[in-house]
Amino acid sequence: MLTSWCIRTFLALLLVAVLSPPATAHPPRPSDSLADSLYEAGAYDSLLSFASRGVNAAVARSDAVQHGRMLFYRGRARLALRQPGAREDIDRAIAVATAAGDSLGWVHGLGLRAFIVLNEGRLAESILLNERRIAIAEALGLSRSRGWGHLLIGYACLMQAELERAQTEYQKAAFLFGAAGRRRDLLTAHIGLGRVYNARGRLDDARATHHLALELARELGDQDQEGDCWNNLGTLESQNGDLALAADYFRRSYELQRARGAPDLAEAAANLATAMITIGHYAAAESVLVDAIGAARAWHFDLVLGGMYNDLGRLRLEQERPRGAAVYFRMALARGDSATVPARLSAVAGLAEALAAQDSLDAALAVMDAHAVRVFAMLPSMWRSEVLTTWSRCLRAADRPDRALSVASNAFDDASARADTANAVLAALEVSAARRALGAAAEAFAWFDRARVMFSAGSRRSHEYQWREAYRSALMPPLVAGAVVLLEWPPGAPAGDRERALFDFLQEVRARTLMERICDPRSAADVAGLAAMVTADDLQQRVLRAGECLLDISAGRERVYVFAVTRDSLRLSIVDDPDRAIERRARRFIGLASIPGAAYTTAAGPADLLGGVAGIVRGASSIVVVADGWVSSLPFAALPIGAGEALFDGREVSVVPAASLLQDLRARAREPDEGGLLAFAPAGASLPGARREARALASRYRDVDLVDSTLTVAGLAELARRRGILHVATHVHVNSERPWHSGIQAGPDSAGADYLRASEIARADFRDHIVVLSSCESALGRSTLGEGVLGMTSAFLAAGARAVVASLWKVDDRTTSDLMIAFYRGLERGLTAGEALRAAQMAARRERPAPFYWAGFVVVGDAAAAAPLEARSRPRILMVLLTFGVVAAAGAVMVRRRRRNTLGL
Repeated sequence: MLTSWCIRTFLALLLVAVLSPPATAHPPRPSDSLADSLYEAGAYDSLLSFASRGVNAAVARSDAVQHGRMLFYRGRARLALRQPGAREDIDRAIAVATAAGDSLGWVHGLGLRAFIVLNEGRLAESILLNERRIAIAEALGLSRSRGWGHLLIGYACLMQAELERAQTEYQKAAFLFGAAGRRRDLLTAHIGLGRVYNARGRLDDARATHHLALELARELGDQDQEGDCWNNLGTLESQNGDLALAADYFRRSYELQRARGAPDLAEAAANLATAMITIGHYAAAESVLVDAIGAARAWHFDLVLGGMYNDLGRLRLEQERPRGAAVYFRMALARGDSATVPARLSAVAGLAEALAAQDSLDAALAVMDAHAVRVFAMLPSMWRSEVLTTWSRCLRAADRPDRALSVASNAFDDASARADTANAVLAALEVSAARRALGAAAEAFAWFDRARVMFSAGSRRSHEYQWREAYRSALMPPLVAGAVVLLEWPPGAPAGDRERALFDFLQEVRARTLMERICDPRSAADVAGLAAMVTADDLQQRVLRAGECLLDISAGRERVYVFAVTRDSLRLSIVDDPDRAIERRARRFIGLASIPGAAYTTAAGPADLLGGVAGIVRGASSIVVVADGWVSSLPFAALPIGAGEALFDGREVSVVPAASLLQDLRARAREPDEGGLLAFAPAGASLPGARREARALASRYRDVDLVDSTLTVAGLAELARRRGILHVATHVHVNSERPWHSGIQAGPDSAGADYLRASEIARADFRDHIVVLSSCESALGRSTLGEGVLGMTSAFLAAGARAVVASLWKVDDRTTSDLMIAFYRGLERGLTAGEALRAAQMAARRERPAPFYWAGFVVVGDAAAAAPLEARSRPRILMVLLTFGVVAAAGAVMVRRRRRNTLGL
């Protein structure tokens, strides 16, 4: 029995077969131009009134050509106004034009009908109608109608994931519109072409095309298309770059569509919610999605409902509520053919993932099997690759490695055919895991190595820093999980050699983007100096100092790799954490340490985090920690390493984003050209303690420049060049969602306060400086796996700073001021930055033992950095007066005692 979709498609084919192009070409009439002008101006009510009168007049005059054309314009107006009767008017217009031999009216009616069925989700039928329309329009020399035919076919192909044809159709449409000088139509073609480029992974082309379209939309004053441009830019960023920037783009699109009451509000709201989910704003995302679904239903915009149900499903998965997620994914699948192909595929992958999270692997595989024929029959696309990779993961979990290998291989072929590096890496890792499960260690290693090579090559695909960061951060967790094969191959090698191979791999992929910035902060593409990242041998032979231990911690979701590297040894401890108990204790430990007066003991910390390397750590005199993910927020100075003992006890502790960075810092270390200090304390910032602190530095030390005026980044870098230390005594605002939009407040507190942005600082020159960020939470940012913590500290390191002293939490003015005074006294005595901070923290701990008061500050970078700092000599007259005062006081005491003795008291 034929489905309703098949019946509709059959009727469309029958219509095309029966209707032949009319032989007579009736030219346009003045009424056509007037109707077109009303439509272009958005005067849909006027067009409806005009066309309705035209229909009646044409019937009265028995003018069939005019009758058909006015029916067309009335249907067009009703469609724009979302009034009933549009479909009937268009069908009658086509029939009247056919009977009257009016080819112009016929082709216009056919085009609008193709648009209607496209919005109803009947993609195949729309393609057939547009192909017929193009043929007739070409015969009549109607380039604009041809262009719209190609454009609508392009859109339908995009929705069916036929990306190569979609690109060709959009390019044909753009050429025709450009040749005809139809700028508004050309804008629509650019928008569609940008979407196709994005889906094909051609990110630079996609971004350039979307910005071109945005500029054109603004020139034309077309808010509808401008909303589409913002939406597409948001899609691009959400998939490949800055997630908070994506949310900002989606919000702009959403607000434009909401103000206009446009049907595209549904799609804009869905995209905005997706970005919010990714950032973690779950309640706001759910509110937007529920509103969007209601709008889509009210406007019968069925094509996007499946995608929005998927978004709600993803929201539930992010909240670790797989049962609720499965409900929404099933609702998306229930849309059937009225949902787009990408929406159906995403629903399949999501439902399988939700069921697997509930330990219902058989049910997850049943879902996949039910859609197997359709998935394997599809052309390659990113959605198909997503389904296949999820499928392989479920098969492995169900102990079916043979089938998992077949599916993963298909996913790899799919991604490779589209030059989709990210999905190819994920698929290659799945092939490696399946081979490993089958006991084929050599093949497992070969596929992992292939994934590693593709990852490194794909990392350089863009000159945009944030895209490379997003790419690497997204792929690092599966890469770290897959790297277990390095501990198993080659089988005859000593275990120590295999552990070194794993360590070297982690250094190869960690914090790569930051290293590219440091290589040349002004040239994103200059990475020639980074061909060889640091290895274990490099560290032991050239980087680490006597008594120093590099503690490298890579934390996945279920396993933590902990390396302890000294000059003489390298040891690995694998700490399994399948229920994430260590992570939960670590997060609780951070919370207790960062609250004044909290009931804190070292027993509260994750003492088992170090596992089998705790003994090596205890024997070191200096610890350099490399950590990312959730581990990076730990106050390592207070980290327990035994009964009642913290890492800080007897050891200097510092942090560095990557061992390669430590190598780079020490290789190019030199004394600063000038000694002294630049204190930047802009007037108007509400930090009186920080300003007092800066003035105290100026009064105590020689060669101190105190700047309280607003500066640019370039101005600050120029002034700092004369000094070895930059002391920042103002608010530091860290944006964990958009880390390179973090900033240093450079002016008075106000809604429009100036900020020196992290992105600008990263491109400036603060080479060899010690930078002290004397404000709250200045060491925080976005914690990533593979890129370290992105924020103000990474910005200054990228700009060449050798060490950055910053804080992990909010510390009161008095505590910070006392600790900073003690820190600078240490530098004055010739201590390194690490030694000076430890001495200051020890003094603070003696007075107030809770970690809140001493463990919040950390040296990020090379703790061995030092800078000359000389105390001011007091004027001679003051010393004379002081001496005279002391002598006079002593004399007064002696006279008083003699008098008391004389009186016999």
